[in-house]
Amino acid sequence: AMPLLHEYPPYAMTEFQFKLAESEESLGNRYNFNGGISTITIPVKLYEKYLNMSRKPRQETLLWLTYHRRRLEAFKTQIKYYKYKEICFKESIDRLISEKKYLFNKNHILENYVPENEDIICHLENIVNMLEVYENYEVALVNRNDYKDISEICWMVKENGSVFIETANTHNRKNSKCGYYRSGINAIVTEKEVVFAFQEYFISIWNEMRDHNRQKRELIKWLKGQIALLKRSD
Repeated sequence: AMPLLHEYPPYAMTEFQFKLAESEESLGNRYNFNGGISTITIPVKLYEKYLNMSRKPRQETLLWLTYHRRRLEAFKTQIKYYKYKEICFKESIDRLISEKKYLFNKNHILENYVPENEDIICHLENIVNMLEVYENYEVALVNRNDYKDISEICWMVKENGSVFIETANTHNRKNSKCGYYRSGINAIVTEKEVVFAFQEYFISIWNEMRDHNRQKRELIKWLKGQIALLKRSD
């Protein structure tokens, strides 16, 4: 028997990033259920700025930047032919704007840096640009309370490839706010039946949600409003 989950502890996060980039390069639709905004929406220059502000060793920083470039290149190559759908919590963007805090997890580069308004504006403007330019890129914004039963687990599925799973560390739940606490388990599943099950589950969630949660025009309008607020507060 072989283990179903291949777990990655904190000291192996660079390897996890490599596996993530490798999976993104495989052909197929991509489905992401994530508490926060996917890192593929971060422009390279901003991602590099965040990395340089972290405490990661220089060699590790260069590797993470290389993997990020690979993921973005894979996105640009495949988005014309494959669907990229993401579900994230509205609270995560609200918190980024009001408290300047990204959803914290061990995969994220922002461990020791508070983004400035110009950083957040740059990021949100890039999301708007991606939504406007790429027809196959869609983001559904939902309230966390509507998905309490599954809000502690985030996953990304690359069709016919792998499932990347992150679960919350429930030991820190009492000190959390809106589910923003350290991740518990990071793991990869490649067993085809499990990958297919996650994929079908995502599609069922997507199809069952209310239309206004996934209307691209409304999301773009809302994001532009948040960007305008941030610019006025500078």
